[in-house]
Amino acid sequence: MTASSIRTHSRICLTGYPLQNNLEEYWTMVDFVFPNYLGSLPDFRNAFINPIDNGLYADSTSIDRRISAIRLKCLHELLSSIVLRRDADTLHKELPRKVEIVISCPLSKMQLNLYYAFIIAIFGNRGMLSNEQIFTKSHTLLSLCNHPAVFRKLLEMRRQRAMPDTGGLADQALQASGDIPRTSADVVEIVDEDEPVADQDTLGEALSRLPDPSGSDDSWGWNVLKSFEDQGLDIVAPEHSSKLVITLEIIKSSVEAGEK
Repeated sequence: MTASSIRTHSRICLTGYPLQNNLEEYWTMVDFVFPNYLGSLPDFRNAFINPIDNGLYADSTSIDRRISAIRLKCLHELLSSIVLRRDADTLHKELPRKVEIVISCPLSKMQLNLYYAFIIAIFGNRGMLSNEQIFTKSHTLLSLCNHPAVFRKLLEMRRQRAMPDTGGLADQALQASGDIPRTSADVVEIVDEDEPVADQDTLGEALSRLPDPSGSDDSWGWNVLKSFEDQGLDIVAPEHSSKLVITLEIIKSSVEAGEK
């Protein structure tokens, strides 16, 4: 790399958690400070990167995991003479004590309907899902728990990716239909303090009004969103997410208190 061509009397690199990040980048830092200490990059890949990475997958065999742990330990020992490690204990005397406050944010009426529809559409009669399937679906669940407008944006992105390239005609059709959500800036607006968050329904009441989510792909989500739009509700309104309402209240209080 270009930095290696700079003539220096000494070299020092600072990093956070090197062995938890990209090992190839770590080799680059070590080679910059101490050229050829870890050998060539191809040799380092074969000796450390590949065997370590092979043991980090969900389906890695017990042998791969054991080899990975051994190679990682060897790398730690190899670097011990040139790497000075300091953990968070070094900062405890300098930083104030961290205070964590957990705030439970119940789902709004609209989010509850989306959540129940999600459960029915994803699980249905399939029984238990694999860890991989749960991980894939968790992104959808996360978006609807953040705000229905975020969830709708996710559905819109999926639909656009699934459409063939029509030279922009597809986007024009979507805009004409009014399905494209407004920007995130439209979501973040100050909420009337006296305006309460919509009351939650019981599971039975919510399920009784849900549109049929048995359609393919994301139709269950579009159906629920459309049912609320037909009632004249604004999907991007902040009160449809108690998490957003509470966040805005915290920001407002922080500004009034002069906090950063």
